[in-house]
Amino acid sequence: MTTAAVVFVICFAYFVQAAFGFGAGLIALPLLSLMIDPKTAVVILAIFPVLTSVVLIPLRHDIDWKKIIRLGPGIAIGLPFGLFLFASTSGKLISICLALFVLVYVAGNFTKRNFFAAIEDKLPAHMQPFAVGLATGILSGLLGNGGPPMAAYLQKNTSSAVVFRATLLAIFLCVNIVRCFFLGMTNFIRGDVIHYSLIALPFFAVAIFAGYHVPKKISQSSFDTGINVLLLLSAFSILAKQIL
Repeated sequence: MTTAAVVFVICFAYFVQAAFGFGAGLIALPLLSLMIDPKTAVVILAIFPVLTSVVLIPLRHDIDWKKIIRLGPGIAIGLPFGLFLFASTSGKLISICLALFVLVYVAGNFTKRNFFAAIEDKLPAHMQPFAVGLATGILSGLLGNGGPPMAAYLQKNTSSAVVFRATLLAIFLCVNIVRCFFLGMTNFIRGDVIHYSLIALPFFAVAIFAGYHVPKKISQSSFDTGINVLLLLSAFSILAKQIL
């Protein structure tokens, strides 16, 4: 039963990302953390973003390499630190951090205020790339989800939606390759991770294909509201599970 639920969540999250461009990790991680150990969930969700890198092939000419070079030093420092925190922190604390992170993200969506962008705007322009890279690296290493601060920065600093998407995908492909290497070397990719990933793989491929080709019959605003409510419920459920 647990395996079926894990596979369903992975497929649902990547179907949503393929259909609407929403972050699969942000959807899947809190839901998976309600079913399995949060560290196992983080490790599983380091594998699937690498598998989706095939979408970068047609977008490779749109990657803004100058932006990646400017963000690189912060990521290079933040990612090892985040991975160290992941390896040395209990699953309970990771769950609580994840729930708080989701609550901040959802609060920003409901209030129409991007808290990550607001923090970035308070920094001098020359410090922003390093700070964003550092935050992205730490969050990616610890929670497997550094998307919101990076997305907020790139939305303001790329020339088009295509460049934004290509650059964001390229950054997280590199980040997740490093994460997979570290997790493999430190024996976090265990039998249960391989079990869930192998079973989910064929369904994951179908979900990605279906997401790209499904007719968009739901408005973006209605969809966003539904996902925010789902994230809100999952965050409160995680806190209740860990604190009560």
